[in-house]
Amino acid sequence: MAYIQSSILPVVCIHVMGRMVRWTPRQVLGTVGLTLFMTWFLLAITVKNTTPTATYHPGTPTKDIVEFFHIQRDQYFNLHQYSFSINSRQCERDDTDVLIIVHSKPDFFAKRMVIRETFGSANRVDDTPLSIVFMLGRVTNHTLQEQLQKEAYDFGDMVQGNFIDHYKNMTHKHVMAMHWVGGHCNRAKVIVKIDDDVIVNPYNLVHYIKRTSKHHNTIHGIVLNSEQPFRNPQAKYYIPYAQYPFDTLPEYCPGFAYITTPDVYRKLHEVSRDVRYLNMDDVYVTGVLALKAGVNKIGIEKMMFDCGRSKRKLYSLSAYIFVLNEDGACKLDPHVLWSDVKEK
Repeated sequence: MAYIQSSILPVVCIHVMGRMVRWTPRQVLGTVGLTLFMTWFLLAITVKNTTPTATYHPGTPTKDIVEFFHIQRDQYFNLHQYSFSINSRQCERDDTDVLIIVHSKPDFFAKRMVIRETFGSANRVDDTPLSIVFMLGRVTNHTLQEQLQKEAYDFGDMVQGNFIDHYKNMTHKHVMAMHWVGGHCNRAKVIVKIDDDVIVNPYNLVHYIKRTSKHHNTIHGIVLNSEQPFRNPQAKYYIPYAQYPFDTLPEYCPGFAYITTPDVYRKLHEVSRDVRYLNMDDVYVTGVLALKAGVNKIGIEKMMFDCGRSKRKLYSLSAYIFVLNEDGACKLDPHVLWSDVKEK
């Protein structure tokens, strides 16, 4: 309707201008004023009719989000038909109390080696056994796949799912990891999820786990509230209105590092079967799924350090559990940081 009205406007203007040559100055000013008002009014209608509207604002019941994301269990994504071209028996070979799941890109071999050579080499801390498993997606490069097969044979700590590894498929990787834990690592007591650019202090991690009583039905990480979704289509983590028609994201934990338990992963995995897809995996898992499953969140911001955002320089891992070293922002060799932690 707005388009039709706008298209008529030029015709009206031409007709009026043709008559204005015989009008008095007062008639001309009055007509120009009316024309400007009508132009503004019609443009306002056009913008209103073409701009998506959001229904969720801070304070609005979160049931609106849960209702929007609910779907029937007949969608392809929610069938969870995952198969593994590379699998790990890490949890079957070793006793595992703490399982560290690392979401990694297939071609980031160097990052995985840094983890293996530093905190990943600590397979037991204060009599608490730890294991690390890297989660990857499928690749189309045959040479790269052969390299991954060899790496998996050498280290036995990789899982590769049956979807293309891409940042738009991070949600698939997250759900696959929950699926894998449920079928291959039932003896683990604690799940630690990190990205491959995170440095972990396993001593502080185990100390925190032992002195924290609130393990059941919780996710421990940075807790964000009232964050706005990225609406710029050029943004890496763009969320279209079709996927999320609300102004504010649900409370969630950024996915670069958090601590939880296998029972939480089972709950999140189960409810994901009737929750529609969202391409931001941390918002989907720790936000939407956690909301649907009734999982609580505990903030441990003081034990996490982001080198890219902090104005302070990192000199030691001694005060933290997790350090985000995105794009080498810490400007320190993780091997040096790890040596300092081991000596203490």
